Amino acid sequence: MSALPIMKIMSLTIKTVAKPISKLLKQQAMTHETLRQRVVVPVGQATHWISVRLQRLTMNSSRRDVKPLSEDLAVTYGAEFIGEFFIFSVATVMLVGEYNASAKKSAAKEAKLQSTLASLRDDIEQLRAQQADTQEQLRTVLAQLQQQQQQQRGANPHNTAAVDATAAAAAAAAQSPSAKTTSQAGFFNFWPFG
Repeated sequence: MSALPIMKIMSLTIKTVAKPISKLLKQQAMTHETLRQRVVVPVGQATHWISVRLQRLTMNSSRRDVKPLSEDLAVTYGAEFIGEFFIFSVATVMLVGEYNASAKKSAAKEAKLQSTLASLRDDIEQLRAQQADTQEQLRTVLAQLQQQQQQQRGANPHNTAAVDATAAAAAAAAQSPSAKTTSQAGFFNFWPFG
């Protein structure tokens, strides 16, 4: 079961709520006298001027003067622009928020991956150290077996075949990179299920 996409649900809700708020802003812009004279009419005139200039540029017209709109038409253009700008601003903020959330999630995932890699590197180093210790122990046991072999040869020169076989097996185990300690090898050789 996956988690609900809460950020996407919030984003959709805010975008849906932004449209009625935009209509309310348009109505307030048309009815509030100070807002109408100081903001809405200049915005409507500027919107009209930019629109006409762009149309003339695309048609390669040489006329430069733009006739101002009537106040009622300027209020309509200005209120429309303010409403659309509000919706655009909300959508932009939500897009930036979703991007930041995604970036944080990605950074957390990357940090977790780096932590796992560091842990694996530590484990590998520990295993290498254990392997080196095991090989050193095997070399010590081999040296002891060789000493015992020398002592037994001196005491009984006729019984060297068994000692030579034991020493050869210990030498082969010491040379193997995945050698086990003698106690581990003995236990698993005895274990009936492995």
